[in-house]
Amino acid sequence: MAWNSRCAVIGFLAVLLSSGCGGADSGTEPGPNEAGLQDAPGDSAQSTCPSGAGPAMVLLETFCIDSTEVTASQYQAFLDSNPLVSDQIAECSFNGTYVPDNGGFCGFGKYDPAGHPDEPIVCVDWCDAYAYCRFAGKRLCGRKGGGSVDFADYQDATKSEWFDACSDHGARRYPYGDTYQSDSCNGLDHSGCKTGSEPGCRPLPAGTLPSCASKGGILDLSGNVAEWEDSCDGATGKKDGCRIRGGTVAASQYELICSEPGMYYGVAPRDGVGEAVGIRCCADPK
Repeated sequence: MAWNSRCAVIGFLAVLLSSGCGGADSGTEPGPNEAGLQDAPGDSAQSTCPSGAGPAMVLLETFCIDSTEVTASQYQAFLDSNPLVSDQIAECSFNGTYVPDNGGFCGFGKYDPAGHPDEPIVCVDWCDAYAYCRFAGKRLCGRKGGGSVDFADYQDATKSEWFDACSDHGARRYPYGDTYQSDSCNGLDHSGCKTGSEPGCRPLPAGTLPSCASKGGILDLSGNVAEWEDSCDGATGKKDGCRIRGGTVAASQYELICSEPGMYYGVAPRDGVGEAVGIRCCADPK
């Protein structure tokens, strides 16, 4: 895979990113993984997860996390709400649109909520992901208790919500266990995608593989599409490096390990957009 800036191609680490210069397809109804809630086994029924927009959530002791990646149709519902780009945090003042890129390396119809409504949303930058989660009544997964997780703490299950969910509190190498299973999650060995940017290479609809479930029942934390994390190395704007977690359809065995940075060394600029980079949200329980 390779990646490029908003309108110019730059090769880097055999990974593909682009920044948004493309248009969008319009309006579809939200997909089947719409808002809901779910308690993890053994959790008290007195604590529940927010029932905002997007995927149903799973309660993991002290926080909630989306059970799947956010889908294209769920993201389209966000766009259909006519969100204001002026209503962004300071670090995202550069971001002039929430519309996913659909050109360059993000071409091949990667953003197609009408034709592929249940596939994970891709080709969104960090600011798009942050804004979507806020729209959904949630937050971009970051530090337990809310806010950004320190850039150095991506392997600390006591601090990073995403890593804690993927690794069962740091006890597992992969969501499903310690031993690699080539067909459990949608990585290179399952998909056969060499780069992820081939015209016919698409992620599976969110939640397709029950074999790719964490102990709490969260799907696709490894493979399919990677996910932005609220963890950046600065707060200056579009070129801050932000964490990307979980690997993609073209991820190797190593890149699918919960604790490893994986693709792009796990970092991309805040304004970067990848054809296999999407969104998962977290929240505090109620």
